[in-house]
Amino acid sequence: MEARLPEEPENDVDPQKLKAARELLLQFVKTAKTVRLYLANNPMRQKFLADLFERFELYLRAHGALRLKARQQAFAVDGEVVYEQEGRQDNLAFRCYVDGITELTFHEGLEQAELVEFLEVVGSDQDPNALDDDLVSLLWKRDLPHISTVVVDDLPEQADFLPDQAELKAPDLEVMVQQEVTNLPPSALAGPRRLDYPMVIFKLTEEEIQQLKQQIAKEQQRDAVAQLLDILSVMLEIELDEVSFGEILGIMEKLVELFLERGDLPRAASCASTVRRLYDHPPQQAEAFRTRLHEFLVRLGTPERLETLTVVLNKEKTVDAPALTEFIQAMTPQALGPLTDLLGTVIIMKTRKVICDAMVTLGQDHVELLAGRLKDDRWFVVRNLIYVMGRIGGPKVISYLAPLVRHPEQRVRKEVIKTLDGMDSEKIIDVLLDCLRDQESSVRMMAMRALARRRTPRVIEPLTAVIEERQFAAKDVSEKLEVFLALGASGRPEALAVLKRYLKGGSWWRRGGQEQLCWCAAYALKQMGTEEAIALLEEGSQHASRVLQEACLAALRGTARELMVRQARL
Repeated sequence: MEARLPEEPENDVDPQKLKAARELLLQFVKTAKTVRLYLANNPMRQKFLADLFERFELYLRAHGALRLKARQQAFAVDGEVVYEQEGRQDNLAFRCYVDGITELTFHEGLEQAELVEFLEVVGSDQDPNALDDDLVSLLWKRDLPHISTVVVDDLPEQADFLPDQAELKAPDLEVMVQQEVTNLPPSALAGPRRLDYPMVIFKLTEEEIQQLKQQIAKEQQRDAVAQLLDILSVMLEIELDEVSFGEILGIMEKLVELFLERGDLPRAASCASTVRRLYDHPPQQAEAFRTRLHEFLVRLGTPERLETLTVVLNKEKTVDAPALTEFIQAMTPQALGPLTDLLGTVIIMKTRKVICDAMVTLGQDHVELLAGRLKDDRWFVVRNLIYVMGRIGGPKVISYLAPLVRHPEQRVRKEVIKTLDGMDSEKIIDVLLDCLRDQESSVRMMAMRALARRRTPRVIEPLTAVIEERQFAAKDVSEKLEVFLALGASGRPEALAVLKRYLKGGSWWRRGGQEQLCWCAAYALKQMGTEEAIALLEEGSQHASRVLQEACLAALRGTARELMVRQARL
């Protein structure tokens, strides 16, 4: 039967003690990362070590020994979790747990040299092929007198010699205690020393050994750059000296430049988003720190920095969209101008789409900065800006985009119609009606489809005027059909009267392409779908006029293909 360590009864929890333990362990984790990064003579490392040792002294003086119960991913004091970290990498609690340490204790009298040695041990890389590279063996070699451990296999060998506690009586217990005290060696009373426990070696199968080696090797595959960024992030969070804070930010900025030059967009984005997070939720109260963070973010979007980004984006056929988005969204609104220029230099359309989507976030409250670039000579840049502004939306956007329905490039005019079609405002109807006079048939039809979707009675008069113009008869049949459909989509009696007039006209029109108007009116009535409209079609299907009869029957049957064939033949 496997012996287990007895659970200690939990005493009343001291909130101050737990708070001090949590703060101490947080500082411990930050210092451990710094020790891994810097050499022994580095001022930053020395500062972190001094701060940690001071916290240990304060804790040990106020609360006595710090006894940490090791769990799989956490440490507990007096039964309360004071440190917890998900994952296994750089997790001291997990390393203690897998190496069999159930309790880690820092005793009063702890010296700074011991603390440094302990940090070096827990921060060292484990060799998966070394049998004596576990934490227990490493600490045993160092012989740290004020740091002790309890190992999971220390108790079982002694458990067989314990008498049956159920049969013991009070006098027997007193005798046992006296005997144990008498037999203790003098060294046991000399103060806290490292507890020497016999090492127990588990007998593992070859398969189990290989599995352990594979797991350990996997744990050792660490990303040094990611660790560096993590450490710099922690340092920025806790640094209270403005000069040192600025120096760390300078390192981050140089890393951004280096990553961009190497084409490592994900890591550049990681640096940028780290600073953005600190700017949005500054750990330091002084405004000077936030000002430095803001200056860093502003420099992310300078023309010089984006020029480097352009080279990276044009070099690859595919872009890391999440990383590019993360990088751009870390910038400030001042970057909208340079980003607009970036749209003009990036040659891959999909990449420009990613940039546009990221610009939407930056421009939410600064649409005027985008509007100022709508006069750009490059039509595709203007079209991209229209897309961005449409995603932002609002009354201001409509007023900025309305004049662009007269832009010389039809693709820009179409983008305006497409963008406005997705917005909700009565002002948009005026803009769309203005497009009915566009010189390009495809632009006019696009505007009519947008008007049809709005089902507004405001289209009846202007569309009727378009139909009655002399040049309307010469227009392509597809455009004529769009006009009638937009008219019928209003669903108003006035529109029904117009459609009825042109439907009945099919009984006597015989000139040129006038029969097409009868077909268009019939199709529009079908799409209108009201009782009155269907009644007109049924009546027309019985009419003596062959043109009117065929048009109404085709509309009622919903044979659009037959209709188009007929129109093409006329």
